Amino acid sequence: MLEFVLEIVLSLFGFCWDRRRSGGSDSRVGDSEFERETSRFWLKCGIVLTVLAIMGALIWDKWFN
Repeated sequence: MLEFVLEIVLSLFGFCWDRRRSGGSDSRVGDSEFERETSRFWLKCGIVLTVLAIMGALIWDKWFN
């Protein structure tokens, strides 16, 4: 069960990381403020989803196993 949750976590974080990179996070000249904010949003999204999934997996493992 824990391996399954970790696989989902890595997939979600990978998705958010890809969205972040496609949002113009490489600080090119001419990046708009919107692109930078979008990049920050996807990075925060990935971190929050990762933490929530790990906490959920630990709670699930403690209560149901």
